[in-house]
Amino acid sequence: MAHDPYKRPMTLAESEELLNGRNPDADTFGFWYGLGKGLLKVSIWVAVIAAVSYLCVAVPVLGWALAGGVLVYAIVEISKAGKK
Repeated sequence: MAHDPYKRPMTLAESEELLNGRNPDADTFGFWYGLGKGLLKVSIWVAVIAAVSYLCVAVPVLGWALAGGVLVYAIVEISKAGKK
C-alpha cells in the first residue's frame, strides 16, 4: 500500500470513528483461528512425509510410487502458485 503524500492526515474524529467500528474479540479470534489452521496444515504435511518415509523403508515399491506422486503434486501446486 503506497503512501500518498498529497492526502491529508486523518483527523482525530475520523480516527476515533474508525477505531469504534473495530471488534477486538473478532480480531483475536481471527488470529488464533488462522494460527490453528496453519498449524493443522503443517501437521498434516508432517504426517504425510512421515508416512511416505515409512513406506519407502517398509514397502519400497509402494513408498517410492507414493513419493513420486507427492512430488508431482507439489510441482503442479508450485506452478499454479507461480501463475497467480
